[in-house]
Amino acid sequence: MSATDTQQHSESAKRSSGVWWRRAVGRLLALPRLVRIMLVVLLSVAIVLAVFPLVDRIYFYNFFSPDTRSLPAYVLAGIGLIYYALGWWLVIGRAGSRPEVRPVTGVYLLSGLITLIVDLVLIAQGLLMQLPDAALS
Repeated sequence: MSATDTQQHSESAKRSSGVWWRRAVGRLLALPRLVRIMLVVLLSVAIVLAVFPLVDRIYFYNFFSPDTRSLPAYVLAGIGLIYYALGWWLVIGRAGSRPEVRPVTGVYLLSGLITLIVDLVLIAQGLLMQLPDAALS
């Protein structure tokens, strides 16, 4: 195999390895605008639900005072707003135009999907912990 054949093969492998995620992100970006807005809202809420226990734990163990009881809510609202604004820029775009397929859009959607799955697992775990011991055996 010559050097040019090896180079062409590696370039085509690079192109084909990136095709699947571009196709998936392109399909999501081709959805109607309202569906993309609902998707970004869902992912933003999922992020807030995932970081809620962490923010509360850090706040209660390190910074708690009766005067700052609402601070965790503000921090969570800020995190949700930042993730929503990022989603608006990457997934929704301006009215009348579709955002372009970029690697960062794939990272945004993948991180949101992973967070959503983690949230569902934690919810299921919480529900299972509420069952009496007799129901589990």
